[in-house]
Amino acid sequence: MYSFLMQAHADWRYLVLLLLGVSLVKYLVGWLRSSSWGRPDQILGTVTTIVVDIQLLSGLALWGVAMSQGLLGQLGRVRAFEHPTTMLVAIAIMHLGWRRARHQATDRDRFRWATLAFLVAGLLILLGIRLVTRMA
Repeated sequence: MYSFLMQAHADWRYLVLLLLGVSLVKYLVGWLRSSSWGRPDQILGTVTTIVVDIQLLSGLALWGVAMSQGLLGQLGRVRAFEHPTTMLVAIAIMHLGWRRARHQATDRDRFRWATLAFLVAGLLILLGIRLVTRMA
């Protein structure tokens, strides 16, 4: 069970990174060009947050299985605490920024908030991935 969850969690990160990258480029271009916010922008952000939330759930399941099997102590400080904490902060920033983006009065402000939220979350996610992969 643990190895299956670990592999699923590791593989899903590529979809997370792909969608974050696409979203970031789309929102940055929309912000710089003062584009109109449309349904595709809303769908892209919603799908991206859902994909990141699935990654969070798989990570929490992985952490729970590791705890139940007594593996948490063997994982080390980075995998047991630093990686999950970094990811939780990134996801919280993404959700708060995405919520703020959706409730802005102007399209330019929507793009700006979405860009900033996804940029900061993406950088934190990359840091969290780096914390784990440099150990492997």
